[in-house]
Amino acid sequence: MKNRFSILVILIFLCGGHQALFAQLNPDNLTHYTEMDGNNIFDVLADQFGNIWMTTHNGLVRFDGYEFTRFYNDPNDSTSISIILVASLFEDSKGRIWVGGMGDVNMYDPKTDTFRAYPFDHLTGMTESGQPWVVTITEDLTGRLYFGASDFFGLRMTNSLYYFEEQTEAIQIVESPGFGSVPNITQMTTDPSGNVWITGRRGIIRITPDGTLQAVEAPAGTDAADYLDDRSSIVSDRNGLIWMTTRSFPIQVFDPLTGTYEILDFTGIPDLNTRDININRIHFDNRNNAWLATSAGIIQYNRESAEWVTFANISQNRISGSNILALETDSFGNLWLGSWQAGLFKYENKRIFNAIRGDDGTSGKIASGWVKRFVESGDGSVWLSTTGAGPHQGGISNIDFENETVTTVTYNELRAGWLFSVEFTDAGPGLIYTSNESGLYSLDISTMELSNVDTGALQDSSLIEKYYRDHNGTEWLGTYNGLYKRESGQAAYIRYDLSDQPGGIQISNEVMYFVPDSTSGLWIMTNYGLFYYSYDNGNMERHAYDPALGDILASQDINSLYRDENGIVWVGTWGGGLSRYDTRTGKIKTYTMADGLPSMGIQYILKDTENNDLWLSTFDGISRFDIDTGLFVNYTMENGLHSQLFGDGSGLKTSDGLFIFGGSNGITYFRPSEVNRNSPPPRMYFTDFKIDDVSHPFDNGIFNADNITLAHNQNTISIDYTGIHYSNPARNRFSYILENYDAGWRDVGLQRTAYYPNLPPGNYVFRVKAANSNGVWNEDGISMRILINPPWWRTIWAYLLYGLLLAGAVYGIDRSQRKRLVRKERERAREKELAQAKEIEKAYNELETAHETLKTTQDQLVQQEKLASLGQLTAGIAHEIKNPLNFVNNFSEVSEEMITELIEALDKGDIDESLALSKDIGANLKKIREHGSRADGIVKSMLMHSRGGSGKMEPTNLNELVKEYVNLSYHGMRAGKDSIEVEIDLQLDESIGEVPLIAEDFSRVILNLCNNAFDACAERSRSAMRTQSDERSDDTSVRLPQSPGGSFESLPQSGSPRRVPPPKPRLTVRTSKNNGRILIEIEDNGPGIP
Repeated sequence: MKNRFSILVILIFLCGGHQALFAQLNPDNLTHYTEMDGNNIFDVLADQFGNIWMTTHNGLVRFDGYEFTRFYNDPNDSTSISIILVASLFEDSKGRIWVGGMGDVNMYDPKTDTFRAYPFDHLTGMTESGQPWVVTITEDLTGRLYFGASDFFGLRMTNSLYYFEEQTEAIQIVESPGFGSVPNITQMTTDPSGNVWITGRRGIIRITPDGTLQAVEAPAGTDAADYLDDRSSIVSDRNGLIWMTTRSFPIQVFDPLTGTYEILDFTGIPDLNTRDININRIHFDNRNNAWLATSAGIIQYNRESAEWVTFANISQNRISGSNILALETDSFGNLWLGSWQAGLFKYENKRIFNAIRGDDGTSGKIASGWVKRFVESGDGSVWLSTTGAGPHQGGISNIDFENETVTTVTYNELRAGWLFSVEFTDAGPGLIYTSNESGLYSLDISTMELSNVDTGALQDSSLIEKYYRDHNGTEWLGTYNGLYKRESGQAAYIRYDLSDQPGGIQISNEVMYFVPDSTSGLWIMTNYGLFYYSYDNGNMERHAYDPALGDILASQDINSLYRDENGIVWVGTWGGGLSRYDTRTGKIKTYTMADGLPSMGIQYILKDTENNDLWLSTFDGISRFDIDTGLFVNYTMENGLHSQLFGDGSGLKTSDGLFIFGGSNGITYFRPSEVNRNSPPPRMYFTDFKIDDVSHPFDNGIFNADNITLAHNQNTISIDYTGIHYSNPARNRFSYILENYDAGWRDVGLQRTAYYPNLPPGNYVFRVKAANSNGVWNEDGISMRILINPPWWRTIWAYLLYGLLLAGAVYGIDRSQRKRLVRKERERAREKELAQAKEIEKAYNELETAHETLKTTQDQLVQQEKLASLGQLTAGIAHEIKNPLNFVNNFSEVSEEMITELIEALDKGDIDESLALSKDIGANLKKIREHGSRADGIVKSMLMHSRGGSGKMEPTNLNELVKEYVNLSYHGMRAGKDSIEVEIDLQLDESIGEVPLIAEDFSRVILNLCNNAFDACAERSRSAMRTQSDERSDDTSVRLPQSPGGSFESLPQSGSPRRVPPPKPRLTVRTSKNNGRILIEIEDNGPGIP
């Protein structure tokens, strides 16, 4: 068989980078912006934010991918641009954009969104009327800006080289001693070393980093006039080589280090005469490839391969014949082209997918037709089958992606008359099962030999659409006449008539595909119904078809199915979109074109597990579905797809992660992880911040704004933002959230304004992110903190004041309430007091009466006490009185007798006897008077003791008082029932004289103390007389006191016991005077006060 087909080995892979893509100059990558048609675009600039600026004969224009904004002079606005005819653009190191034009240079400040004009026409030195304009601008490494001017009509200018003086903010002439003036300039550039290079009427000039002007020798064969021509251009590449164009030579490359030139011509570009075209500008892209803006379109020079590259058919591309004046490369790698009246173009690397298209009868591609099936062989290469109706359509191809080769054999070469293949599946090492209307065949891929596979009666009756061998070795055949199963070791197939299943019809027997459900069962897809065969019980069950049983699929024509690791079944249908089927709950969610699908026909499903995305081939391109967010990103032929039409069941994920989808006349392949890398996210910045629809200025510009503080009444805001990405701006998407306000992210599509009315005071963070047309999000996005202060009455100070006021109010209310309650209580108390006063008055009267009664009673008690005391003393005092009375009586009787005797003696005239008797009678009378005075004193003491006295302190002889009442107490005790003999020892300090005291009260104290002392002595005397005998008869002892009031000591004795008399009771009374104090001590030897 090897001699029956040819193996074509070709390089068909396209590199994903700009260099390879630009090198092809694919017209499909060219975008024409008709909005700028009719404009002469002199210069193009991509600024730091990604905006594209253009100078035209009708003003300055800015493009952000969504709209073109023109800047006009407004006589009523001093911050508007001052010129209409603008020629050159430059963005300096400070982010300012300089616009050169007729008569003025304008500086645009993005921070304030304003222009400022700097005139220069007074510096030109022109002697005749002209139209000077700045045609080129550059900046050296120190930040000095240079401006090169020329005359619109070509008139000579004396001074054309200027610089901007930052201190004076004015444009000045560049002067260099000995160099002279610099007339008309065509272009300037700055090399990596800081040299500024100039072409113009004086030829080539260099400004060194120290500001010195030097003339540079031109290559042989050129003159200064060559550099004055409009075709004169100069630019430095990243290596410091200076590229120039003149009328004499297309490209001159000057090496400043060697001072040598290299001349490049257009060799290799057919039908291109350098004398027939103008080279207007040289530009270097991000890969250091040189691009030429010419009067015949664009040309690229690949420095590495030293080849000129243009469009495949330069006479038929859309910019053929267009005079391209300006070139610029943006940060995304897009090349922007400004033309003469043809408008604006963009050349873009749109390819993020790789494609291989079918053969049209020539060698070098896969077999043409619809790509039907894929098989990965053991060596990692991929085999595919296509279907077709012509002699060159349909065949089998092997693709070695690693070595970038394709091997193809047509069906006719494989077997004569074979027109198509239906099934194409792995049948074991080195074997592939394929089928057609004749049956099932085994293809040996090493020899390309076909062998029949025995399918019994099926061979002639059924077209085999799908063959599958499960983990049990059971063979399953999907045909247009039902489902067949042959278990391992069995010879015959068992047929399942799926039209007999609930809701089944005849086309339910058109079985298209199988998808295993782990090891528990098999999903079976048909043209009318989704079925499931269970290995556990052998049952066949139809799913999601009857609304009475639960959710149903939007279409019963099943094209594709994928079961994920969570047990969710994703079903792609023809006409019914994508469905998420949870077999555990029976719930189905269907996604349609309204949700973002490009087509309702889902042909094949592959899962990117790393990013949790589903990749869908559809009947209108490829779509990526983010399972987490539910968002779709759609891709078209502009992104490198081989076609918009893909085939059902045509897909493969290789062992190394390559995704392949087949369809109409070709395949598309890619690695999901590389799609994002090949497609940078949008560049984002804020464009406006409005408060109540009025723009709010920021000191550093809205694009640098990261926070703002607002008053409470500035709470209706709108925030404008943008995300620049030029691939397909209409399919960019935005999502934003206002933290602390929004519940979640708002997906707003292409809307670029967020509006929030009546925000409450608080601290917020506004975040916004953007996705490009490929679904690549700028996850970092941009953010702004927004603080809306509360009104003063809701500030912390206000709340503190409210707290103080509240506390004051509470305090005031409390005080008022307290006062009210106090008044009320006082009134109530007054009423009570009045009532109580009456009661008190009554009680007082009663108390007064009781008090008087008590007082009387108390006096009576005191008197009674005195009387009692007096009564106690009466007996003893009577005895005391009796003695003096006895003396009085005795002496009276004696005196009477003696008086009788005296009378008798007088009568006798016995004078001596009478005198003797008279003396004796006198002595007796004296004794009678003493004893009478003694009795009188006792009576007076008793009377004084019995009555209260005056209660006044009076000088009293203390010793006499003590002595008297000690004696009274003693005699009272002696007159009592159980009297004892007590030895009284009066130790009275004679130095103590009269002492002021209340004698009657003090006498009672002495009397009471002595009474107590005598009682104690009496108790001791009684105790001492008691004896105790031991109960034992042989132990007799006498108890003697151990101490003056203590117990007896036992003294062993022999014989009869005897009583030992106790010590005699004694009472000692002392008075003493010490340091002005008088001490009275009464001491007894009794057992203590009872």
